[in-house]
Amino acid sequence: MYLNTVDNEGNQNSNHLVHKPVSTSVEKTASACMGAVLTMTLTNPLDVVKTRHQEKTTTGNRAYKGTRDAFSKILKSEGPFALWRGLAPGLMMALPSTAIYFVGYDYIRDQTSTRFSGTLIDSYSPLWAGGLARTISALVVSPLELLRTRMQSADGVHGFKGVMRGIKIMVEREGPKALWRGLIPTMMRDVPFSAVYWTGYERIKQDLSLYTNMTHFQISFASGASSGMIAAFITTPFDVIKTQRQVSTDIEGIVPTE
Repeated sequence: MYLNTVDNEGNQNSNHLVHKPVSTSVEKTASACMGAVLTMTLTNPLDVVKTRHQEKTTTGNRAYKGTRDAFSKILKSEGPFALWRGLAPGLMMALPSTAIYFVGYDYIRDQTSTRFSGTLIDSYSPLWAGGLARTISALVVSPLELLRTRMQSADGVHGFKGVMRGIKIMVEREGPKALWRGLIPTMMRDVPFSAVYWTGYERIKQDLSLYTNMTHFQISFASGASSGMIAAFITTPFDVIKTQRQVSTDIEGIVPTE
C-alpha cells in the first residue's frame, strides 16, 4: 500500500511503500488449532448432550425431554466428568483435522486465484475449496471421530475399555472399514457445511467491510457466527444419521461390559 508523505514545509513528497502484515497459512493454522482446542474443551459438555439426544435408545423412546433434562440426568447418574467424555480423542482429532482443513483451503484458493482469476471458478472458490478440504480432513480423522462419538454416547458409561470392546466387535465383523463407519453421512454433513460456511463467511465479511464501521475482529466474529449457524441448521439431519451409524453395533444382544 502506498502513502503520500509531507515534509516540514507542507510539500508533498514521493509515495512510500507501506507493507501491510499478512497472515501466513502456518500462522492461520496455529491460531485455528489453538482455537479448536479451546473451543472443544469448553463446548464438550454440549457435544455430549447433543450426541445423547441423537442416538437411539434400546426401547426406541426418547431418553431425555430436552437439553436441561439431559444435563440433569447425566450429572445425577454419571457425574460431572461424564460431560467431558470423548475430549481426549477430540483433541487428538482437532490438530490434524484443523491443519489439513485450513492449509488445504488456503492452498486451493491460492491456486484457484492464480490460475483462474476473474472467472466463475475463482468467484465460487470458497464453495468448492471448503468442501474439498473438509473431505480430505474427514477421511483422515474418521476413526478418531468414531471413538469420540462412542465415548460420548450412552456406551461411554462402560468406560474406555467397554467402548474399545464395542469397536473391536465391529472390526471383527466388518473388517477395518468399520473404523470409517458413518463416513458417508459425515461427508454429507461436513462438505455442505464447509461449502455453505465459507461462501457465507466470505460474502458477509465483504459486505460488512464495505457498509459498516465495525472493527476487523467484530467483522470476523459476526461473519463466522452467522454463516456457522446457517450451515449447522442445514446439515444437522446428516449429523443425526452419522451419530446413529457410529454408536450402533448392529449386533443384537451384545452389550459392552467391563
